[in-house]
Amino acid sequence: MKKIEMARFVADLSVIAGGQASSMQLESAPYERAAMSAIHRLRAKEYESKGASYLCAVDGEALLKNLALDERSVHLAVHKDAELIGALRLTAAPFELSRETGYQEIDRDYAEHVEFGRLVMARDASYRVSAEKLMAAGCLAALRQNKAGIVAMCRPVQARLFERYGLKRILTSPITLPQRHNGSYWLLASTWQSMTEPIARIAEHIRNPMSTPTPTASSDLKGHFMNRENDPLDFPAFFCKLDQRLDVLWGDLIRTSPLLRAIDENRITRELYAIYMVETYHYTGHNARNQALVGMRTGLPTPYMKFCLEHAADEVGHEKMALHDVNSLGILAPEAAIPVPLMETDIFISYLYWISQTGNPLQRLGYSYWAESCYKYINPLLAKLRKHLDLQASQMTFFIAHSDIDAEHFEDIKRIIERTCKSQEDLDAVTRVMESTLKLTGDVLNACHREYECHLAGQSKRCAFVDTLAVS
Repeated sequence: MKKIEMARFVADLSVIAGGQASSMQLESAPYERAAMSAIHRLRAKEYESKGASYLCAVDGEALLKNLALDERSVHLAVHKDAELIGALRLTAAPFELSRETGYQEIDRDYAEHVEFGRLVMARDASYRVSAEKLMAAGCLAALRQNKAGIVAMCRPVQARLFERYGLKRILTSPITLPQRHNGSYWLLASTWQSMTEPIARIAEHIRNPMSTPTPTASSDLKGHFMNRENDPLDFPAFFCKLDQRLDVLWGDLIRTSPLLRAIDENRITRELYAIYMVETYHYTGHNARNQALVGMRTGLPTPYMKFCLEHAADEVGHEKMALHDVNSLGILAPEAAIPVPLMETDIFISYLYWISQTGNPLQRLGYSYWAESCYKYINPLLAKLRKHLDLQASQMTFFIAHSDIDAEHFEDIKRIIERTCKSQEDLDAVTRVMESTLKLTGDVLNACHREYECHLAGQSKRCAFVDTLAVS
């Protein structure tokens, strides 16, 4: 890179590292001076909460093998109000990813790079802001070490964050790691040159939040995306309005839903939990399909089409986690078949297909907006559910896995809304579908509780899949 390009690159990184969320503070230190006890506690806490405790074992194995990954690394930490909310490890070759995957040649081919690893964020942190601050600060620290670029190994959700920074996949398919619960991981790498344009775009958005790329479109929806109002939309105010509306809707739902009240008042039973998870299995199995249908509509801006198809791919198979959680409860009747969806679940599924194929193609973002941000409302209920039913993390894989995935998905949704919504009509469509899909979800919750009451009264043939147990 030329000196002037490098100077601009460093300036952009500095904007990202220091220009957001002034209440956050960054620290960078080698192992001897880093707050390793706090970093290890944060890792352990977040790994456990996300059902990834095996990563603690991976760390222990690394120490036993004398790889000294932590000891020879630089550690970045981000604090908010003096509380550690995120950490990132920078390691020179030999890399952890070469040891984990068996691709030893990566150490040779990328010897002048630095490995970004152990990116961990507190669940209640502002994921995008704090993660981007860590990424930018990590790049600056690597530049100070005269490194040529970055290598990383990460799950699909975090891969998108790294790709936003210009990292490219160095293999054509992800690698499955048995030692990490058969998780799929992408290997990525970049030079500083390949990162300059993505970093410049992120920095410009921080300097000027109202700047958004102009989408291109064609075919039958071209007019929808090209004939727009000239006045810029106030997205921060829009997101604030959506969040305030969600506060009201979720407050009403938690207060009035018999199922959610049963959880809140410690009256939930395994049978009721199983009945609800079966309905979750049913509607979740369609989410990837109806999301992909939006992406298949002609005339979409390329970023939105890519967003829809990538998120659809991420959703594939998630219903199997819900079914696994039902099976893990140990209350299924022998050779029992899973029942067909309740009518309310069928209506919910049908509505999602309808709004995915007709009307404003952006409106399905309203469903995604609340679905990917719901954990701030339901986490207290999930904690009560887990404690009252004495469930292990392995019996709540659907909720635990999504709490990790959805944090980054939510930031993706806000970004794509900013990029593609160009009129008040777009924002109104997003708002309408957000409200309608959350209310339909409330109908499903109510139907589950009614079915449970019929089950207790011996009047539900649908619940034959649940063994009759003493109700606590």
